[in-house]
Amino acid sequence: MCAEHRTSVLTKVRQRLERGDNCQLVATQLVEAGVDLDFPVVFRALAGLETLAQAAGRCNREMRLPEPGRFIVFRAQSKPPAKSLQRGLEESLDFFLKGLPNLADPDIFAKYTKRLLSNLGQDGTDTSQVLAHERDLNFPEVASRFRMIEDSGQSVVADFGDAWERVLELRRNGPSRQAFRRLQRYTVSLQPQEIARLQRLGVLEPLLYSGDDSKPTTSWVLKPKVVGVYDERFGFGWHGGERFEPENFIVG
Repeated sequence: MCAEHRTSVLTKVRQRLERGDNCQLVATQLVEAGVDLDFPVVFRALAGLETLAQAAGRCNREMRLPEPGRFIVFRAQSKPPAKSLQRGLEESLDFFLKGLPNLADPDIFAKYTKRLLSNLGQDGTDTSQVLAHERDLNFPEVASRFRMIEDSGQSVVADFGDAWERVLELRRNGPSRQAFRRLQRYTVSLQPQEIARLQRLGVLEPLLYSGDDSKPTTSWVLKPKVVGVYDERFGFGWHGGERFEPENFIVG
């Protein structure tokens, strides 16, 4: 989902929770940090201890229940997609095998983090050699190589809300910092293979036309009234296990 879409959904979630209505939310780990939701019960797939602690923070957050909320950790059938996340799962699993870890104990995170960092680089997770240069005290090289989030995607403006009105305004008045900021909450970063797939389906167009075909386009916009690519419930996503299949969308 684009940020504006997420805000809309989270507003509805908070309203349902405040009214005491039935509310079941399935979310990615993005909802674990910086989102002030308060559920009486939270289910979380086993992951790194820091991620589990963040998820637990969405359970009885406001202390409204007469007793503690229920935080249930389960073992998912599939592994996390990134090697660093897999390493966090493996390290936290060792803590669970020794008993139920106390996520409110700050000392447990010192032990967990020490073990986690000591093993990074031994299984191919330190591909940028950040930790290797850190051990050599080569901090300028560490600073140049470190990325909190690998940015390999390209921005696509979703056809959500009044996004297209903002696109037309940008094209009419020309690019400006203010115009791009007005579009920021409607953009989603998609991977190159996803961009290529959408291009083959003919549902993307450049956000701005440079007039120079040799100049690569880095920002795109989903054509208006395309059905089956950006979903009002899921955003850009998988439908029935398939993604962006030609028979699943209609160009209006």
